[in-house]
Amino acid sequence: DSEWYDMMGRMDAYHFTVRPEAPDLNRKYTWFERGGPVSTYLLLKKAEELTGESRLEEIFNEAELTERQEKFLKEFRMIKGANG
Repeated sequence: DSEWYDMMGRMDAYHFTVRPEAPDLNRKYTWFERGGPVSTYLLLKKAEELTGESRLEEIFNEAELTERQEKFLKEFRMIKGANG
């Protein structure tokens, strides 16, 4: 890219590296426990017991993983597969 080259002054002016991190499932559990979803789920579940509704079940049945979550699972499977 000529604009990038003009800004940096030469083609090898900067070297960027990325250090990938292994997916940490424990961090996901910690977020879930401390971030509020668990208590919100319990609240809604208890409210549904009183009202007879079943929106939570509908929500879970229609839920889909995001691209980021799919990527996490793919990386997690690769690491678990390599480590047994």
